Amino acid sequence: MLKLSNWKHAAAALGLSMLTFAPAMAQTATSGARQAADRDVNQTNKSGTNQSGARTGSAAQPGSAARPGTAAKTPAQPAQPRTTNKPVAESAQSADHQIAAMLAIGNQAEIAVARSASEQLQNEDVKQFAKMLIDDHTKAQKQLQKVAPQAVEQASLRSGGAEGIAKAGDNARTERTAARTGSFDPVEVHKQIAERCIESTRKELSEKQGAEADMCFIGQQLVVHQQTLDKLSVFAEYASPELRQTIDESSQAVEKHLQEAKQLVKQLAPQAGRDVREKRTSENDAQQNEDRSKAGSQEGRRPASNRPAASGTNR
Repeated sequence: MLKLSNWKHAAAALGLSMLTFAPAMAQTATSGARQAADRDVNQTNKSGTNQSGARTGSAAQPGSAARPGTAAKTPAQPAQPRTTNKPVAESAQSADHQIAAMLAIGNQAEIAVARSASEQLQNEDVKQFAKMLIDDHTKAQKQLQKVAPQAVEQASLRSGGAEGIAKAGDNARTERTAARTGSFDPVEVHKQIAERCIESTRKELSEKQGAEADMCFIGQQLVVHQQTLDKLSVFAEYASPELRQTIDESSQAVEKHLQEAKQLVKQLAPQAGRDVREKRTSENDAQQNEDRSKAGSQEGRRPASNRPAASGTNR
């Protein structure tokens, strides 16, 4: 009995001891957890700082002080408004502007070629046709100037056409290539095409004379006016009503030029054919005479010993 009583007393003492030390153990555990949390916060602060030492992330709450040992948080910057390019519709040229510019380029090309050809032409009817082209296309250009002055100004060819282009020559192309920015401008491209066509046409006509020059010029005009008539019919589908009226008037003039050119071709064809045949015959005769002359010259330079002996020579 004594031993059992002693065991009970020991168990009671042990229970009292547990009750005494439990609050202290709980306080110790809480303090350890708080220290671990502080370490985690410090580690997070270090990883959230940028290279300059400024804290990134959300702004600090008003009234809160920065924690010692950590950098102050920078307030978030307001989003800057995004700048956008102008709409394509505002920066791109209107259809009317481009069409009017191309019409102006065509007028200038016709005037330049007709003026240049006048120096080589022989037939009076062909000369009158060239004068009609100059007058009609000059009138059309003035009318276009009233409808679309800016387009006509942009479409201006160098020095007004063929003469200026011929003098500029390769230098004009070099300047354009140097100034090119890489963008494709239809008006500028059409100007370059027109200038080169004027150049090549002038060169071709300069090598012709008489009826051959007449036929060459009329043949060129026949093709150009047929192409122009087709272009105008397409342009009219995209032009405004105001510009379409100008296009219709131009189409009537171009149709008149085309029919006149066809009549002149029929008129000139027989004479041009005879002139071409005569020219070829003359050139062939000249070539044969030159060949015989060269052969005789070579025979004369041959040594006497190599020459064939004449038959019937007296011994």
